[in-house]
Formats: sequence, C-alpha cells, structure tokens
Amino acid sequence: GHFGFEQSLVAALVLLALLVWASPLSLKFKLKENTAVFLCILGFLFGSIFTMAVFRSNSEMGEMAAYQSRYLIYSHLIVAVTFVLLVIKTAESKYYYGVLAVSILSLIVSYKANYEYGEACLNMTKNRLEHYPYYYSDHKEKANAKAKGISDAACREGIYCIQDER
Repeated sequence: GHFGFEQSLVAALVLLALLVWASPLSLKFKLKENTAVFLCILGFLFGSIFTMAVFRSNSEMGEMAAYQSRYLIYSHLIVAVTFVLLVIKTAESKYYYGVLAVSILSLIVSYKANYEYGEACLNMTKNRLEHYPYYYSDHKEKANAKAKGISDAACREGIYCIQDER
C-alpha cells in the first residue's frame, strides 16, 4: 500500500534530489526557456505545504485522516513538475528514453498505491460519518458531549442542523 514514515522520508529526499538536479536554474540563476512557470508552480506548492504544516502541526487527527487524498495532491503535483523538468533536462541526451521509462513505471506504481490508500481513507471517513454521531479522534465522552452541545446550539440558532442531514 502506501509509504510508511521511513519510506516516505526516503522517497521525499530522492524526489528533492531529482528536483534539484533537474532544476532549470543554472549557477548564474539563469532560467532555461519555458521553465519559469514550473518554478512558480513549485513555489506555490512548497508554500502551501509549509502553510498546512504550520496550521495542522498542533491538531490531533488519525493517521489516515492526516494523509487523505486532499493533502496528497500537493506531493503529486511536485512529482508531476519534477517529471516534466526531468524530461526537459534529458530531452537531448542518450538517457532520455531510460529516464522516461523509469519515471513512467514509477509513477504508475506510486499512483496505484496512492489510489488504493485514498479509497481506504474515503471508506473510513464514510464509515465514521455513518456510525458516529460526532467525531473526535479520542472518542472521549466529554468531547462528544461538547460536540453535541455545539451542534444543538447551532441548530437552535438556525445556523446548521446536522440532524437534518442524517
């Protein structure tokens, strides 16, 4: 299935090394033609990941909730941009077809595993929504009672009635 923590750390380091190697920046900070857009996309992606990491760093959530597909989109986009930069970098070398083949095979294996993991996360979320009236990661009665109080107050005030949606 999905990478564990140790494997994901190694995969991230390999990805970053490939990204640096394939980077369109030269030592004189000159860009290759038609690559500025990829650097802008990478800046947005890394900025978004950093922002999410800061704001989610103090939240309690289960492992599967923390790595659901809505968060994996950023790493997938980084992989896609890295792939494009690798293709651009090796386009005129004798290694082009080898890089292309290894990259595509790696992407197929990775995306298949991530699809299966994302499906399991969605099933877990669906199961949780169907079987728990309120969800807190610790499932403590005090937390659930507090959630019920908030929900009841919101319904009384006409904000939102979760009971109407079940």
